[in-house]
Amino acid sequence: MVAFMNGEAWRLTLETGIMHYWSRSRRSLWKKGETSGHTQEVKELRVDCDQDCVVAASARSAARRATPGTAAASTGSWTGGAAR
Repeated sequence: MVAFMNGEAWRLTLETGIMHYWSRSRRSLWKKGETSGHTQEVKELRVDCDQDCVVAASARSAARRATPGTAAASTGSWTGGAAR
């Protein structure tokens, strides 16, 4: 998954241990899994040498509110290009 984080999303991620992102299209913060229940629990965060990119290792938590058999993605479908 590739997503954008602003300063507040970064701060919330560090404080809570749950991945938070900034939605550029909605212009709002979002906690991954807030709707589906499949949160991303932070396992490791790595920042590159120019400090403009983060790689996060996370574990998906079990859904607390999701319907059994639903996907972790918001739509449940692949939205990327062809797999290579």
